[in-house]
Amino acid sequence: VDVDRLFMTPPQGNDAETTSTNEKAGGSDGWPIVADDEPIIAKILDAEKLLDEGKVDRALIMFETLELSNPRSPRAVFGKARALEAKADIVRSNDVLQQSIDAYSTVAGFIQTSPEIKKQCYLTVHEKLKFLGKNKAAVAPIETLSRLFPDDVELMNKLGVAYLIAGLNLKAKPVFGNVLLIDPDNGFAKVHLGFLLKSLGQYEDAIPLFKQGLASHHTGTQEPKFFFHLGDAVYRQGNHQQAYAIYK
Repeated sequence: VDVDRLFMTPPQGNDAETTSTNEKAGGSDGWPIVADDEPIIAKILDAEKLLDEGKVDRALIMFETLELSNPRSPRAVFGKARALEAKADIVRSNDVLQQSIDAYSTVAGFIQTSPEIKKQCYLTVHEKLKFLGKNKAAVAPIETLSRLFPDDVELMNKLGVAYLIAGLNLKAKPVFGNVLLIDPDNGFAKVHLGFLLKSLGQYEDAIPLFKQGLASHHTGTQEPKFFFHLGDAVYRQGNHQQAYAIYK
């Protein structure tokens, strides 16, 4: 089974919403003012305004200059990452996109970066690495997030899918199993665990997981591939008429 083809999803964007200058300075957008940001916060806000206005090159120059003077400013480096991401989209450059990925990774690695911003950075890195076809490298940021947020079942599901895309099926199986220990009704985990069990020839165990997951109508469960694999599992169990009904 071509797992890459079955489970690859388009990367999601990472646009920070614009708030007023006073709100940004107060940290209501998820950015608490830290010591490394404080001396240059006014200039950071100016650069963010340029970026939000679509003046990408000017904003990038400002962020890079700010990073030179304050290399451990999470907000300045995050702004640089956003500007590089925007520029990569404009000039269609994977090299520039990789620079953006590196900058996001730098921000996520700062101790002073808030957990929610770390999460935003790691998710962006994950999606952009997938976009570049670096599926195995894309696993690491989700693994890190799963350690930072151990009870987040959505992240656990993302980790399971990341393992599938990277061809690491044996690592994916316990991840979806753990999701169901925390959230027994999680339809997304059920259809994916059903897929894994079917790939191992465990049709009898896979079929009820497929059925329960599809019946949940949870986000991500209604894709045709899951109906196909349920029908195929049922067919291989000798229930041909039921399989044909599922295919319809």
